[in-house]
Amino acid sequence: MNRQQLSAVRRVLKREKKNCKNDDLFQRPGLHPSMGRHLATDGHIAILLDSPLKNVPVGSCKDSLAGMIYKECNRGEHFPLDDAEVNPALWARLQPDGKDLGPIELEASTGDGYVIRGNFSPTCLLDAWEAVGGDACFYLGFGGMGRQRLTLLVAPPESSQSKGVGVLIARVLEERS
Repeated sequence: MNRQQLSAVRRVLKREKKNCKNDDLFQRPGLHPSMGRHLATDGHIAILLDSPLKNVPVGSCKDSLAGMIYKECNRGEHFPLDDAEVNPALWARLQPDGKDLGPIELEASTGDGYVIRGNFSPTCLLDAWEAVGGDACFYLGFGGMGRQRLTLLVAPPESSQSKGVGVLIARVLEERS
């Protein structure tokens, strides 16, 4: 894992710690053990890693979230974004000083000619892109149990997945209006 990827994962962990309530006995912030992997999440983005990070506290177990991500990956209900939709320079401009100026609308064409659209946080998009790496592949589709909310899956290209890349996949939730 390179420095940029590590920074993105640490930003997600920092947001989770900031949002976590001290009196919550069931949720411990940190890198969460998840189905034999490790998960960094702040509630809007989840980054699935193949190994733990040094000097990062262990959080509470999140097997159900990892299981949901695996199901989404295998369902075949996510569709690739056009290269024009992936614009990290724009995402960086829309979150000066760590504050989002507004959501980014992304769209993808389904196999049967429909277009699906979702609004996503520029901060989460940038973190997902940086965590996975600059040549990441983006897929927009239906996630969750009821498949009513769109999710964005960000994965390394297949060629780098066999090289033991630290990040397996990142998942970004659509913003609610």
